[in-house]
Amino acid sequence: MRPIAAVHAVALACAVGVLAAAVGLIAPEASSVAAWLDALANGAAAAGSASLPSTAAQLLSPGGIALGLAGALLFIAAPAAIYFALSDR
Repeated sequence: MRPIAAVHAVALACAVGVLAAAVGLIAPEASSVAAWLDALANGAAAAGSASLPSTAAQLLSPGGIALGLAGALLFIAAPAAIYFALSDR
């Protein structure tokens, strides 16, 4: 993969995130769908033996934020490291 393609992939991921946030603000139905999915997951957990914590609570916990930042750093730094390792300079 060429470095510019990796930059395009990161830009596309950012654009999709901004689009999802905009849809969440504009269309209240998107929030209700997310709430329905959360209720479905919690309802399925209540029927089973294990309890599933809320996905939003997991993602917004300090561990979830640190894991997300580490993943983003790895996603951005790994292609750059490979590029510099394989460059002729």
